[in-house]
Amino acid sequence: MISATKQVRVRTTRSARPLRRAAKTARVHGRRGLHDLLEIYQGLSGFNASTLGLTEYKTTYGEVAEQGMKVLSEKFSQHAPIMNFPEDQRTFYDLGCGIGRLVLGMAILHGEIRARGIEIVPDRVRQAHHAIERLGKARQITPRIQITQGSFLDAAINYGDACWIFISNLCYDEGIQNDIYVKLEAECKKGCVLICSRELPLRVGSRLEKIEEGVNVCMTWSNTSTCIIYRVK
Repeated sequence: MISATKQVRVRTTRSARPLRRAAKTARVHGRRGLHDLLEIYQGLSGFNASTLGLTEYKTTYGEVAEQGMKVLSEKFSQHAPIMNFPEDQRTFYDLGCGIGRLVLGMAILHGEIRARGIEIVPDRVRQAHHAIERLGKARQITPRIQITQGSFLDAAINYGDACWIFISNLCYDEGIQNDIYVKLEAECKKGCVLICSRELPLRVGSRLEKIEEGVNVCMTWSNTSTCIIYRVK
């Protein structure tokens, strides 16, 4: 398990300027903003990223589609309105964020949150940082985005500042499933909402309660992928 996290500060380059100007036209809310991701991510692909040296990890790749982002946004807002949280607890996390498309999408859709992604594959993180460079300073979105390379189970990462968490955990083995459940239950504060692709192994007396299931979230691998929603008690 990679135990150290690496955070990269992003600087806007000359090559990013045309895309940055295009990104500036994006609205903070609505289809126009998410549609901008198509241009921002042109030529970038998490599917083709190198996973050399990471054979011990599950690195199967997939992404939330644009329509799926809208569903996640609506469900998070429905079950955990952002105004219910103090400012220091308004952070969205994508655990296993790939090239960061959902992280950027949530930052575009919700101007009042910080959006953080954690990804084990260095090449995917490199591409995510390139996408952030392209986004530039559009509507002051970039300072609210952070992509970290490392394990989402790292002890240095604490989810106490989270209001919303997404986990695409279909391919996790039982050990990872249990470890992430234990960590989130211990660190997440009351009211935090988690949306997962697969049920978590809740224990008797768990602080997590299932509040909705069968939620259809469009993914790159299926238009009918269902998710489960939990809230921390």
